[in-house]
Amino acid sequence: MAITAGQTAVTGTGTNFALNARAGDAFLGPDGRWYEVANVASDSVLGILPVYQGANVASGVYGIAPMQGYVKDAADRLKQIAEQFGATLSLLGQPQDAAGLRLNIGAAAQGANSDITSMAGLTTALSVAQGGTGGKTPAEARQGLGASATGDALFTAATPAAARSALVLGSAATAAVFGAVASGAIFESGANSNGRYTKFADGTMICEGSAALGSATINRPFGALFVSNLIAGASYPASFVGVPECIIQIVPSGGTAFCVPNGPGSSGVSPGFFAIAPTSEAQTVTVRYIAKGRWAA
Repeated sequence: MAITAGQTAVTGTGTNFALNARAGDAFLGPDGRWYEVANVASDSVLGILPVYQGANVASGVYGIAPMQGYVKDAADRLKQIAEQFGATLSLLGQPQDAAGLRLNIGAAAQGANSDITSMAGLTTALSVAQGGTGGKTPAEARQGLGASATGDALFTAATPAAARSALVLGSAATAAVFGAVASGAIFESGANSNGRYTKFADGTMICEGSAALGSATINRPFGALFVSNLIAGASYPASFVGVPECIIQIVPSGGTAFCVPNGPGSSGVSPGFFAIAPTSEAQTVTVRYIAKGRWAA
């Protein structure tokens, strides 16, 4: 090694200062004095403090002794961690709590989240209590929800209408889907300009309503009575899958009149009828009806 009086640089030949020396080690110079290793610049150059006190040496003998023991080793490990994970640790910032840490790293908050758009990494099915089905397959989902295999089409239907049409209502299998109240549960109800309807889970539908059918001339002799021409029935608010049972009643604008149905009607219209009165007269007729049938086979 070479060193110059009054300087701090030590130049080695064939040395490996970077491996064998650390800042803080003791350096024994060729003048017999002890110095402190201030820094290790490379395998062949290190710095000492204070400046070299002896005469110039072109090729001298030196010694290096560790002086800080385990403290130095810990410092080396800490330096290694800082070099390896420093960039990652800097991303964490200096949060005061878990909420601040999630904010710093852009993580989703625990609980109700509005920023989760995909759960592609989820491998465990959410339980029913967590808002899931408890299963990762249709069979497991049905078991978790307490449904039967008949519900496959119900679970995959894109619209309420598709779900209803997928069910075989009135069957034992459907009863398993709907539970113990299958036969009496209301599946759908509504109203429109033609009247009101109620659909039941077992496929039964009841329609009721009234319609003003205009003027009826009751002047054709029929024994001691008079009868009108055939008057068409009223449209139901929802269509049946077949011809329903129907009870009709007419309300005349004045006088006394009653009706006699002409057949059972159709799936969408109440029966036509003849208006009958004890005298020849003209009436404005309103028909009232209640029809019971099936909305699903």
